[in-house]
Amino acid sequence: MLKKTRFIISLIGMMFILVGCVREPLSVSIINRGKSGAEHAVLINYSQEKLYKNKGVDLRLKSGTANVTFMVRKDLENFVSITLPEANEWHSLTTLLCNASEKPNTENFVKYDDAVNTTWLFKSEKDFCVQILCVAGDKFPNATKTGFLLTDTEPISKQFNLKYKK
Repeated sequence: MLKKTRFIISLIGMMFILVGCVREPLSVSIINRGKSGAEHAVLINYSQEKLYKNKGVDLRLKSGTANVTFMVRKDLENFVSITLPEANEWHSLTTLLCNASEKPNTENFVKYDDAVNTTWLFKSEKDFCVQILCVAGDKFPNATKTGFLLTDTEPISKQFNLKYKK
């Protein structure tokens, strides 16, 4: 009887260990590429992951300070000035860029399958700190049918802290 009890307890313990090890993979790496002149580079590196195949992806930004303004650009595109209006709130980079280009409600989130490794460059006249997180979710048309919403998002990267020093 004692051997059966030990065996059952061991079996239950092994089950908890195996269940505890099953986690969804972090499919995106956010890598600090360093500073060159006034620009700070961050690489978004997507792995091949079938779990998020039909999901839309977006970068979310958050700062501990309200009204943080800085310039951002993707690869070789032009710099765009964006502002994080509220402190400690996640903001969609796609939405911020649409609003900055005076085209609100035109968000079109890239599908994970179509996402390519991207370098984002940040610069500012002032020091700032921003957290970056990549998320995946379901794409749905917005109310005006001019863009999309990303719903049921989940993180697919670790949170990255960018500390920009002038």
